[in-house]
Amino acid sequence: MIYQIINEQPQEISFEQIDEKKETVCFMSLMEFEQYYGKLEFNSSNLDECRNVKPYRGSKIEVYDDYDYCYLRVMDTKTLHKSSDRMALFMKKNLMICVEIVDEDEHLEKSFRDILDGNIRHMTLEKILYSMLLGFLGDTNDTLSHVEKHILQLEERLFNGEETGDVNKEAFQIKRRLFDCQTYYEEMQDIGLALTANANHIFHQDSMRYLTILTEKTERICKNLDQLLERLVHLQEAYDAALDLNLNRIMKIFTVVTTIFLPLTLIVGWYGMNFNMPELGWKYGYTCVIGLSVLVVIVSMIFFKRKKWL
Repeated sequence: MIYQIINEQPQEISFEQIDEKKETVCFMSLMEFEQYYGKLEFNSSNLDECRNVKPYRGSKIEVYDDYDYCYLRVMDTKTLHKSSDRMALFMKKNLMICVEIVDEDEHLEKSFRDILDGNIRHMTLEKILYSMLLGFLGDTNDTLSHVEKHILQLEERLFNGEETGDVNKEAFQIKRRLFDCQTYYEEMQDIGLALTANANHIFHQDSMRYLTILTEKTERICKNLDQLLERLVHLQEAYDAALDLNLNRIMKIFTVVTTIFLPLTLIVGWYGMNFNMPELGWKYGYTCVIGLSVLVVIVSMIFFKRKKWL
């Protein structure tokens, strides 16, 4: 799909009809792009990178003298999970080519069509680029609001003394998603900053405010992510404190039990010795030993209660 913007509206043309003096936007598959690549004077390393898709490769931008090359890794902003979709943008003066590298559900092409069919007043390449990158940001703020509520629920469960094992597991899963999301938006922020710098002057200065708005929005999302990650750090610290508190309570119980039975153990040790003891022949000797043991336990309990150890 190749469209030339005539009278601020897109009109479909062929590749041979491209006029360098008129703004043109294209959406094509990698196979189609390879057919026209020799006529476009782009760096060969960019094409090699598009051909060799690697799952760990993130979004980036490379600025050349007469064009910008942007490699985009798309994220599902509703679930904050990485997506396998990839696309590349080649932007020259009055020309923007969107290359579909991986698009399993074909939503990239649909998004492109929706942008051109939308009601963009005074359509320019900068506005199309802004709308496309804005779509990659998605409804992230709504998603992050749900994540924030989830973190709040975990904090409440921890405060109420509920099972801490599930809290830690859920917090770790949220943290992993937020780290992936943070990486994604930091990459998008770098792209936005490079585009707004417009070092090679391929964008019209009058329309640069749209790219500035996009960059500022990405920066705000990054700040929100930093705040959520900081809250998760505090949550994990509270989790560790709760574990320490539970351990202290257990050790306290063990200490009290040990202290109570220590005198009883001493009595057992005495009567376990193999020598004559006067009270063994006494009629009430056994009863007195039992009474003494019970008295030791009662006195110990009263003492611990007064000290508020129980």
